[in-house]
Amino acid sequence: MNLSIHGIRRSYGRVHALTGIDLELEQGMFGLLGPNGAGKTTFLRILVGLVRPDAGSVRVDGEDVTREPGRTNLRRRLGYLPQEFGFYPELTAAQFLDYMAVLKEMDDASARRRCVREVLELVGLSGDADRKLKGFSGGMRRRVGIAQALLADPDLLIVDEPTAGLDPEERIRLRNLLTGLATDRLVILSTHIVEDISQTCRNLALLTAGEVAYEGGVADFVDAANGAVWELRMPDGANPPAGWTQVAAVPEAGGVRYRLVGEGAPAPTAITQPASLEDAYVWHMRAKRRMCQ
Repeated sequence: MNLSIHGIRRSYGRVHALTGIDLELEQGMFGLLGPNGAGKTTFLRILVGLVRPDAGSVRVDGEDVTREPGRTNLRRRLGYLPQEFGFYPELTAAQFLDYMAVLKEMDDASARRRCVREVLELVGLSGDADRKLKGFSGGMRRRVGIAQALLADPDLLIVDEPTAGLDPEERIRLRNLLTGLATDRLVILSTHIVEDISQTCRNLALLTAGEVAYEGGVADFVDAANGAVWELRMPDGANPPAGWTQVAAVPEAGGVRYRLVGEGAPAPTAITQPASLEDAYVWHMRAKRRMCQ
């Protein structure tokens, strides 16, 4: 699958949510990273056909899906897990997925039951098929959400903040699930959690203030921050120097060990450190703010 996005713009009154998005995506896992309010959810809602852009095009294998009949054709190839996904708590997992399959126009009852069994197996919930959703944990409900997105075996899967609010074990389980699903389809993972991108994606886009601040490989994204990450140990009661972004502060005997991001050494005793994805995110956001000043 090829997903080609050109010149996407969207405004709500005087608020410019997206100001010209251009991306080219292929099969595999792709990360969409950015702070809250960056325009990620608006962008995803345009991709899935829930919102029409003011300008621009979204083409799937050459077909513009911002218009009919392209939008109708896209629904047959698309699985979508929004950030806020509603459930019917009195239904069992199997009943809920069967209902969602009916909404996706899967009319053959036997084929529908088989598909429900398959997606429950895929997300590790086969043993919970007959439990009511009201008894599921947050992570289990999120896996049911992914299961409904996988009904009809879509070749484009879009998930919006799938690990937000989950405990570490469920986050890891969900990340591994998404990575496995990306072997034969395009999976777009939208998140503000940097670790989710570092553990799953080779390529990403950084979206901020409705613009793409970076598109490319995760390794190149991180490499751009090398030389701008510093470790500085300071005694108790001393504040780190202004002008650098503080990424971490670890108390130690007699002082604090700071991790700082910024141009040039913050002090003669500062030691440069290899950049992590979190450091790189801070670095790119600093660069974006400098450009806007």
